[in-house]
Amino acid sequence: MPDHQDRKRDAAGKIWQQTKEMPSLVFTGHYGTPIDPRTLNRKFRARCDAAGVRPITVHDARHTCATLLVDLDIGETLH
Repeated sequence: MPDHQDRKRDAAGKIWQQTKEMPSLVFTGHYGTPIDPRTLNRKFRARCDAAGVRPITVHDARHTCATLLVDLDIGETLH
């Protein structure tokens, strides 16, 4: 099943810029390039605002997720 990035890659066709030599990226721009960190932070903050939750940084969200996984005792099953 193709994921969001696969669909973006197919839609971009030859202008997709990520190559096999580049690391696999979780977040990319519209054409496979690394996303600017400020753009990611702005979009994440907009999502927090839209959801009506207190804005936190992406870094804090990562740590919150890790803490919740440990508290639920499922962190080790992800390895």
